[in-house]
Amino acid sequence: MSENDKKDNGKNSKQKSLFQTAREMEEQSASEMQQKIAEREKNERIAYEKKLREEKIELIKMKQGEIEDSDIICETKEIQKKMSLPKKISNFFYHSKWWLWIAVFLVFLGGILIHDIVTKEHPDVVVLYLDDNDEVGNSEALKNYFESLCGDYNGNGKVEVSVYYIPYTGNEQTDYANGASTKMMAEMGSAEAMIIVAGDKAAEEISPDYALADLTKLYPNNPNVNGYKFNFKNTDFDEKIGFKGKLDPTLYIGIRKPQKVEWADADKMQKSYNVSKKLFDNVVDDLTN
Repeated sequence: MSENDKKDNGKNSKQKSLFQTAREMEEQSASEMQQKIAEREKNERIAYEKKLREEKIELIKMKQGEIEDSDIICETKEIQKKMSLPKKISNFFYHSKWWLWIAVFLVFLGGILIHDIVTKEHPDVVVLYLDDNDEVGNSEALKNYFESLCGDYNGNGKVEVSVYYIPYTGNEQTDYANGASTKMMAEMGSAEAMIIVAGDKAAEEISPDYALADLTKLYPNNPNVNGYKFNFKNTDFDEKIGFKGKLDPTLYIGIRKPQKVEWADADKMQKSYNVSKKLFDNVVDDLTN
């Protein structure tokens, strides 16, 4: 290698070293700048939190009568007065961001609830079906049968009966696990579902002797009536709802007494009873031979 080549290589090596050194210095400078910014923000946050603690202590002392005035609180007020409007707005959003998000969520949730209440369908009558027969409980034919005997009692221009099906088995563990017992208690504590279709296995949960009306006084000499029950056993109820299987032989229909319950007073229960009994009368007439 010639002497000139060696000089050129040495020169290039020096240039590379200079460029590399400059780049390393730039990177180091940027890293130091980031560390300084992070350190400054950390110190500002610590100072702000300390200031809040001091103000809180001063306020407690003032409320307890230990001091009448506070230089710390006055100083804070002076600082706040000197802040520009954009700074105040920025400061407010910075320190209240979590509360603002919570407020936005609550407004959003409230809007959904209001929409549901306004747009919710209000049936003319609600029938509570307590049994472990999913085919019947979820059947559109059962709903259609009741609607064929119902009227537009709420005056909204259409006839609608809601059937609330609760799959009750009579097995305590199963009914507790699927929430059947809890749902039944909730329904029996309100005035919404006055008509009940159930079998004898649900007796312990609904206490029919106490909760249901005595049908012998409402429909004397009716062959299908037994106390609070209008029995389906000797009727064509299964044909009316298009069910070809075997129904619970103890299945009956009853109507609740208009008496005070947990979430409804006697007046509200009476109003619901008066409307539901119109449908109940039509079912009894339709199924009586």
